[in-house]
Amino acid sequence: MKRLLVINPNTSKLFTKRIAAVARRAAPDLQVETVNPRSGPRSIESAYDELLSCAPTLETYLRARRSGPVDGVVVACFSDHAAIEALREMADGPVVGLLDAACATASLVGDNFGIATTSKSWEPLLRKGVDRLGYSDRCVDIRAIDMPVLALEHADASMEQALLDATTAIASDVVILGCAGFGSELARRTAAATGS
Repeated sequence: MKRLLVINPNTSKLFTKRIAAVARRAAPDLQVETVNPRSGPRSIESAYDELLSCAPTLETYLRARRSGPVDGVVVACFSDHAAIEALREMADGPVVGLLDAACATASLVGDNFGIATTSKSWEPLLRKGVDRLGYSDRCVDIRAIDMPVLALEHADASMEQALLDATTAIASDVVILGCAGFGSELARRTAAATGS
């Protein structure tokens, strides 16, 4: 059976657990192993945090590879994470990040897309990532709910409303929820509330 390694590059065990549940549902025919670094930032809120998470993310991959071949890697952070390119140099199989996978999928589903994300600091970072990945003409809006990533550990009604407001304000064919911490439950409730 093919082994898929899903690396959450922050150290939040709760996010890793949620990511693992989504990954298992998405790839039931693969051996999915979801891990996070032992050290580094608890959440990734900025370019600084992203860079701090790079070396621990690479170490996490190397540790997993010692126990056997890894056929593919998903970096479970919604960014153009610097560890992705480094892992592509190291890995034996394909490496993908959530931003590139989401943009590619959204481009297959609609003519354009928007991204709802967490904090305002992500708006320019995601724009740079979208541009670098070649989706500038497809991405019509990036809108933050102005809450930190770690607030998603205990999402409440105000966060759900902020996410709903952001997604409904984006005028595009497809709206991407731009944070691994949004998880499947919040995504399902948002889709149900918007009729998507």
